[in-house]
Amino acid sequence: MKQKSTCSNVGVFFKKDKGKTFEYDLAWENPSNDLLFTKEVTIIEVDELKMSSWTEEEKERAKFASSFLLFAQKQKGGLAFQLASKIQENKSASISVPKHIQEALEWVCYKTSPTEEHNG
Repeated sequence: MKQKSTCSNVGVFFKKDKGKTFEYDLAWENPSNDLLFTKEVTIIEVDELKMSSWTEEEKERAKFASSFLLFAQKQKGGLAFQLASKIQENKSASISVPKHIQEALEWVCYKTSPTEEHNG
């Protein structure tokens, strides 16, 4: 997918490799983050990963990301507010924001030029 230069008010940002949804990508970047992986999140085994050619680290990230996505499916808005509250309560807490989301926010706030390089 390539950004058309004639459309300056629309930017498309996505993860090219192993990306799915915002929740999946957020969990992929934070597989051991206690802000996301509370006791309510059940870590599942993903049978498809056993035969995958992905590295062991990628398989582990995918297992956690898939588990978080299933957990988040029916409570996306509420989950976002819970996460925001946890971050507000614990200012030292940190979370890694996926690169394509960072770039999208930079584009929205500062109107950097979207290019193919922004889709990582």
